[in-house]
Amino acid sequence: MIASSPPKPPKVAERFPLQNAMALRSDFLGFLQRLHAAGGGLARFRAAGMEFVLVSDPDAIREVLASRSNEFTKGRVLNLRSTEIIIGNGLLRSEGAVHR
Repeated sequence: MIASSPPKPPKVAERFPLQNAMALRSDFLGFLQRLHAAGGGLARFRAAGMEFVLVSDPDAIREVLASRSNEFTKGRVLNLRSTEIIIGNGLLRSEGAVHR
């Protein structure tokens, strides 16, 4: 028996290239709020040539950051030095043994 992958969250389409990147830059919080409303707690989007997943449902956040943290990677954006300067080295950025 082959284990199936969980379904991907809904993807927010761009009407034109860089639309999401521009929206993030001009109204960061508003963009995330619109994604939350459209995706119901999980939403995928592309910005600056990378794919992101917004996890805003409390139960899903608990799964990703605590219960099943070893099954998720946080991606290269959270590993950037500039991200460390902005948000520090807390739960959001750490993985593996450091995360636990």
